[in-house]
Amino acid sequence: MRQAIPLVLMITLLLTACSASAGDTEKFAELRESVEVGSLNAKAEITADFGNKVQSYTIDYSQNGDCSRMEILEPELLRGIAASIDGLDSRIEFDGLILDTGELDVDGLTPMSALPAIVESIKNGHIEAVWREKDGDDTLLVFDLTVMDSANMNLWIAADSLIPQRAEIRYEERVIITCVFLEWSA
Repeated sequence: MRQAIPLVLMITLLLTACSASAGDTEKFAELRESVEVGSLNAKAEITADFGNKVQSYTIDYSQNGDCSRMEILEPELLRGIAASIDGLDSRIEFDGLILDTGELDVDGLTPMSALPAIVESIKNGHIEAVWREKDGDDTLLVFDLTVMDSANMNLWIAADSLIPQRAEIRYEERVIITCVFLEWSA
């Protein structure tokens, strides 16, 4: 009888952990649906680590259906450059100005295409793992998602509001993009 009690407790703990993870996955499905169905507006700080240099941008992003638009807010030198995004193109063109930031991975990910890649991963990424983290009094759900063939992403969302807080894209186990969401409405 003494051996049965620990076994029952272990099974109960395992079942509890499985149901919590399933509930968290359902919450991600709600976020995914909100991004797929309606329009999306977001503002984010994007930091790109090229290994030998780090670049930071503040980007305003909007999406309505298949059309996406992005505008650089910072750095000041690039403020106002805007583009419609189609795919993961590494060049942004505006009134003859071409901004080629360089690629961070073999799939052509750039600082400018990072936010559209994050949104695309929310829509279509495969969930590899789910866990919870505390951030002060807030509980965050963390999803490890497949972004592209060569990259993975961790996405932190607020457990109560399902609003993304930040994301990190990893290539060969190195964080190449860090995204901190300043605004999000879907």
